Amino acid sequence: METYQLGTAKEDQAFGASETAAVNAPEDRDPFSPLCPLPPGPWRSLGQHLDYTDWPARERFMELDRAIEASRILAANEWRSLHRNAA
Repeated sequence: METYQLGTAKEDQAFGASETAAVNAPEDRDPFSPLCPLPPGPWRSLGQHLDYTDWPARERFMELDRAIEASRILAANEWRSLHRNAA
């Protein structure tokens, strides 16, 4: 498992993250390639690409995921409504 440095200490403290985060990245995989989907689990991001299991602030990240998804759904509904009325 590789380890990647997060943002500045101030940013990390603001988000409740530790100094480094472990990432599921096999040694033979390019660390800059797109993320691979993970199997379903209770602490997976909505996109299924991040595992929040060992993250100190995992509940906050799950809440953020849900808020982003709700915002995306609202924006899509507004877009549909505007385009339906324009037609």
